[in-house]
Amino acid sequence: MNGKRWLGLVAGFLMVWAWPADAQVAKPRRAGDPKTVDLGGGVKLELVWCPPGTFTMGSPKSEQDAMAAAGLKKRWMDDETQHKVTLTKGFWLGKHEVTQRQWQSVMGKNPSRFKSAGLDAPVESVSWNDCQKFLRKLNAPAGHECRLPTEAEWEYACRAGTATAFHYGNDLDSTQANFNGDCPFENGRKGEYRRTTVKVGSFRPNAWGLYDMHGNVLEWCQDGHGAYPPGAVIDPAGARTGRRRVFRGGSWTYYARRCRSASRMSYVPSFSYQCLGFRVALAPVR
Repeated sequence: MNGKRWLGLVAGFLMVWAWPADAQVAKPRRAGDPKTVDLGGGVKLELVWCPPGTFTMGSPKSEQDAMAAAGLKKRWMDDETQHKVTLTKGFWLGKHEVTQRQWQSVMGKNPSRFKSAGLDAPVESVSWNDCQKFLRKLNAPAGHECRLPTEAEWEYACRAGTATAFHYGNDLDSTQANFNGDCPFENGRKGEYRRTTVKVGSFRPNAWGLYDMHGNVLEWCQDGHGAYPPGAVIDPAGARTGRRRVFRGGSWTYYARRCRSASRMSYVPSFSYQCLGFRVALAPVR
């Protein structure tokens, strides 16, 4: 074998040997992949990856009919018009609602009413404005780009590929989420009404590994509240005018029908209450 041919074989072998390492670097993210943000003092914030995609936002007529049969006023469903939404960028979203421990680690105090539920229960009694202060303080030292999720991001992540009333299906009872168990949805059985928040992660997560998207505490979103667009949209950011901010997901005190993936509520950004909390999103990858 001549020298040139020998050198060519050696070079080819080295390229093949090095390929697996290169392939690992280029491995694409998958829905539910984890990420951790260090808040200091041994406190961590866990997030999961939500990939780009398209979904149908809002509730179908069959779901609205079921709600009307359960006594929900029609005007409370008029703003759930179904429309196609495309999110062109993936984003990280908190695996859990922000806890009392995490809030206290960043802000130095705990505003929650339900302190007896423990530091691993969600923080509550925080306004949209309070959440912005938390996020600014969280972002400042480490250069993070944490924020509240948009309303479209929240529903997309909550559904995790489902089109039913809840990511569990079309029924909900208190073995699946923390809400007013006296008032389940569809074929869900009446159950426990706990009258308090509970430790995050106490119930089964959705397909992307997100916990408590239904119940426990309502979750503030970044958007101003407004009517949905009449057609398909790309990367919606909510209303640009108006006084109210959106919150999603229902809470410990609400009936199951208010915990649906499509359910929308809103109030002024200075409003706080014992059933209102949030989870953190990390800015989409550029």
